[in-house]
Amino acid sequence: MALSWIVSHVFSEYPEAIRIEGHTGVDNTAMRALFAKSLFVLEAYHRKSWRQAGLLFDSVGYVVIRVDWENNQVTPIPRSIK
Repeated sequence: MALSWIVSHVFSEYPEAIRIEGHTGVDNTAMRALFAKSLFVLEAYHRKSWRQAGLLFDSVGYVVIRVDWENNQVTPIPRSIK
């Protein structure tokens, strides 16, 4: 997978990199599945932030952090922040 290769390349070649972010439209189920398979965690939901054909749609942000990549694991984020 290209996305997994990119993550490995960035974390291998740039030791100062601690996280990689990616964004897509909320309805792009194929890209969202690819993020999930590549150790990315859903970290953000942005309302009316994805412009397409002159309209605004919701988007999502995914992140993989170095420590998860190094340990081949996914650390879930808290569902609620108080």
